[in-house]
Amino acid sequence: MPLRSEDESMATVEITQRCHTEDLAELSDGIHRGILGKLQMLELAPGFGKPLVGKLDGYRSLTHGRIRILYRFHPPSDTAFVVMVGLRTDAELDDVYAKAKRLLRAGRLDDAVQQLRAASENVIWSTLRGSRERYQSSACGR
Repeated sequence: MPLRSEDESMATVEITQRCHTEDLAELSDGIHRGILGKLQMLELAPGFGKPLVGKLDGYRSLTHGRIRILYRFHPPSDTAFVVMVGLRTDAELDDVYAKAKRLLRAGRLDDAVQQLRAASENVIWSTLRGSRERYQSSACGR
């Protein structure tokens, strides 16, 4: 994924509530700094990382050592939603991808879906408002 040029705006990166309170709380400050660096890269190249397949299709993964950052990019709002951060392990139960699948089945990744819906509504409203303003300007002869 190419980096954005300096004249292009950066993408927005949002961390879901579940990820913030459950995943990030368990990690050290050193790991937080590394994750922050990856998220800054994500602002410049929102499609960065590996696309996931199977039950996690539509999500992408960034790597920081053995830590995986799972996110979903929403192009209409130019927003990357970080839904999970965790350790990649050999143990099936503790692996970040296995946990993500369990959370998805349990409907606990829904906060990302709700944020996506809200972002879509904001984009639609912004587009409608912009159209209305353009219409009013042209109707008034401006």
